[in-house]
Amino acid sequence: MAEREELELTHFFDDALQAERKIDEMKLETAVRNGLNRGKQARRKRQLSQRWGIAGGLAFCMVLVIAFWQYGYQATPAAVMGSQGDIPDYVRSMLTTDMERAADHGLYQPINQTVEKDGYKVTVDGVLADSRTAIIFYTSENTLRDFPIDVQGYTPIQDANVSSTEMGPKYYESADHKSSRTGPIMHTFVKLQVSSQAARGKILFSGSWGEHSEKKEDLKKVYIPIELDKSKYADLERTIPINETAQFGDHKVTIKNMVLRPLGTTINIESIGPSTDKLVKGIQDTKLYLGEERASQFQYFLTPNQNESSYQSSLGRSSFLQLAFRSIFYDDYSEAALKAAGITETTSNKSKLVIDTAKKQILSGGQLIQKLDIVSGKESVDIKLRFNKTSDNNNHILENASFTDKSGAIYTITRGDSRKEAVDFSIAPSDYAQPLTFTLENTSDKNIYKPLEVKINLK
Repeated sequence: MAEREELELTHFFDDALQAERKIDEMKLETAVRNGLNRGKQARRKRQLSQRWGIAGGLAFCMVLVIAFWQYGYQATPAAVMGSQGDIPDYVRSMLTTDMERAADHGLYQPINQTVEKDGYKVTVDGVLADSRTAIIFYTSENTLRDFPIDVQGYTPIQDANVSSTEMGPKYYESADHKSSRTGPIMHTFVKLQVSSQAARGKILFSGSWGEHSEKKEDLKKVYIPIELDKSKYADLERTIPINETAQFGDHKVTIKNMVLRPLGTTINIESIGPSTDKLVKGIQDTKLYLGEERASQFQYFLTPNQNESSYQSSLGRSSFLQLAFRSIFYDDYSEAALKAAGITETTSNKSKLVIDTAKKQILSGGQLIQKLDIVSGKESVDIKLRFNKTSDNNNHILENASFTDKSGAIYTITRGDSRKEAVDFSIAPSDYAQPLTFTLENTSDKNIYKPLEVKINLK
């Protein structure tokens, strides 16, 4: 109860603090103009919600591929960033506090690139970007009939000419994701999280587009290369060293640093465990307190964005995590404190799963599998594994993105997804030498509770 009330107070003070800061930063004329535009947009949205409330619940088919583009594509450079007048009304209506402040400081770049194929039109209207985040605002239109097209899932890929450690792109849908639909036209945005080394200013926005009822082989593939003006955000990143260490059981956890950007705040963590199969997967009940702590006074704090916080990677006995918070780049706090209740330890073991996909049979390694489904199509062979439920803390994933056939030849898994008692993945259709061998990783989680508090000097 007290925790919920504390969070509600935090959200209340968040709005109040942001409003207070904006009054000092914005000219009155800009504030009035933005207010009028938002009023108009609110009226439009009420009309749209009444007219399209039923259609808003439909799911639309598309497999979107977002990657950093470096070779083989040519795009017109983005126009030089202008004023707030360059931002479409629908984009304004979707801006969060962080996005709006970044746009006010000139980080929105108009793109206005359109590709049309077989009656489907996709336009990248603009991109809001800093060194590690690109928010792509786009419009999709079905010119064939009065029915929208949109995305059902996103699949980042990597440029084969750039190492995966250097690239690291990851799509995520923010908790404040928004979209608007008018007949066959849809406006929305997607986010792409990248490493600082990959922020070359070139993005390939592409995917297979179609309506909900279309088959996978009938989807239209559209590619839109985007080139950004990197000078807009080249110097807008600040790294604050922390290097504070705490011991949790057999794990040594080090809070490495905090990175401040216009579109987010990240805290990077490294842990060293007792073995390669027992690592730290997460940090429990994390809060980032801002400002000086004073007795008997409420202290403003942030909670991590769970969609953007993640377990990054592991190397030997080390694991690397990242906590993502809303941006404090333009705020004037002199100190902060990271507090947590403990860690989540994950224990893993690997096993070989041998499947004859032609006969649709598991030959070995399927002791925990309850059901196998294999569906062969023109473009892919879709494999679905359903596991027996043993514990809420147990998970099953594919250990890597490749598999071998009977001769030992190595092939690539084209798509993969895992959740608790289910693993779904796809391979290319081919006359494989049966059987095929895949590597499964079975994991179990355990929480280790111990209070953590780290002071951070922001000045």
